[in-house]
Amino acid sequence: MACLTGLVLQVGTGLAQEDDPLLEGRLLRSAASQESQGDLRGAESILTELMQARPTSTGGLFALERVLRAQGRIRDVLPVAEHYQEIAPEVAAPRVLALRVYSELGAGEELEAAADAWLDRAGSAPEPYREVSRALLKVIGPESALAALERGRREIGESSLFALEIGDLLRDVGRLDEAVLEWTKVIGDDGTPVAAIMRRVRELEGEDRERIKPMLDALGRSPPTVARRRAGARIAMEAGLVDEALRLGAAALDDLSGQVRRGFLTALARQAEDGDGTQVALWAYRELRAQASDEAETRALDHRIATTALAVGDTAGALAARRAVAESLPATSPERRRALADNLRLEVMRGSDEAQTLLEEFRDDFPEAPELDELAVALAVYLEANGDEVGARTLLAGVDGPRSALERGYLYLASGDVEQGKTTLRESVAGLAPEEATQVIALLDLLDRLQGDASPIVSVSVLAHKGSSDLALVELERALGDVADENRPAVLALAARIAGDGGLPEQAARFRARLIQDFPRAPEVAEATLRLARFRAASAEGVEEAIQLLETLILSEPDGAIVPTARRELRTLRGGRGS
Repeated sequence: MACLTGLVLQVGTGLAQEDDPLLEGRLLRSAASQESQGDLRGAESILTELMQARPTSTGGLFALERVLRAQGRIRDVLPVAEHYQEIAPEVAAPRVLALRVYSELGAGEELEAAADAWLDRAGSAPEPYREVSRALLKVIGPESALAALERGRREIGESSLFALEIGDLLRDVGRLDEAVLEWTKVIGDDGTPVAAIMRRVRELEGEDRERIKPMLDALGRSPPTVARRRAGARIAMEAGLVDEALRLGAAALDDLSGQVRRGFLTALARQAEDGDGTQVALWAYRELRAQASDEAETRALDHRIATTALAVGDTAGALAARRAVAESLPATSPERRRALADNLRLEVMRGSDEAQTLLEEFRDDFPEAPELDELAVALAVYLEANGDEVGARTLLAGVDGPRSALERGYLYLASGDVEQGKTTLRESVAGLAPEEATQVIALLDLLDRLQGDASPIVSVSVLAHKGSSDLALVELERALGDVADENRPAVLALAARIAGDGGLPEQAARFRARLIQDFPRAPEVAEATLRLARFRAASAEGVEEAIQLLETLILSEPDGAIVPTARRELRTLRGGRGS
């Protein structure tokens, strides 16, 4: 490159090409043509000629860098960049290129020298400090990068300058509390750029999010602009700090109105629902409802309020919103009926003292409502669970439907009136779902067979219907020894069904295995075998046993109604096994 330097010294002595305005473009195009053809040496020669004639050609400098890089000689561009700096020390391009090259080469000392030389001339321009900081961060480390930015802040005299970058570096070196204070400086009176801060808060984990509280305090305190409070509410929500979000959101609302107020609340509610801030969403929706423009908007907001109130456990608030929805609908409309039915379900769920009165009012307004059967059963179950069996039976007496008939039947069984209970259960069968109807029929058949010995099974069935599967199975085990052999398969099938419905699959499997082993010719064996095979097949180690169970079932009852299902499941298992 000594030759290049000698030639450069001649520039400015009156060479003809100095005055040619088209020289730079012509040489750049020529070099690009050579480069595209793979002639890197030729391109380099042309670009060297250009830099001799135009030592401050930025396009030429970066094109030469590219060509030298392709040849693995990136360091050779540095003398050209240094000469550019000598002629035009105020231009950033050659200094940026030099920093980049030193960074790629890992030349720490040369990089620091180049960085210091640039910053000595930087004055009040902020960009040199940013470029130097980025270069130092890559090669030297965050502390050196931080020092460059802090030097720039001192030189320029702006306390918030480089706050975002300084905050990031402080975070990276473990000084999070200082980083938060720096990030706070970024947020101006107009609340910008809040999105950048929210991204950084989102990256914090666990208890670190709590450490942004000083930022939130500052945004709510000085200067107390509406925009800063709005920004604070959004940042708090991003960090999952619900109380802080509510505090800042409420403070911001004091000075908001119209569409601006509506826009802020809507955005905050959506952000809260996307995160873990349902309480904030509920507050926002209630505030929006207060300024709803028409009945349709009010109803829509009441729906949202009801949903979010339930999510935070505010059952009373959800009910109030749902009542408002129902009351806004036409008196005899299906929509009003469904809304009132939803409210009643919730009233029963929370054990409201008003539930029975509300049910009576609902029945008076909608005597043919399809929901009556289900609602009456739900309330009857609640009353029975609280010891009011008479009240439960009285309530169900005035309701017709399969669910209420089923519940009445079990109430009769529980009271000892087995015959009336069986009669009422039979009345319910026609309207029940097929699987549930089949279970009721099986129970009735067993009770008919047991006759006078049915008391233990009645007790077990009532306990299971109430959800006490564990206790029901304990009683059934005790009673099993007193059951005649011909009835034991049906009792074991009942036990398996109770265990399965009660979420006790292991016990259900044991009862079915016992049934298959002890009573292989019983009519209950086919279904028990299929269900046991499904249970075994759920685990890899049980697949072989499941296959054997299905094969035995198919061979023993080739014409059975359940066999086509068994064949399909057997094919699936064999295919999964790869045989």
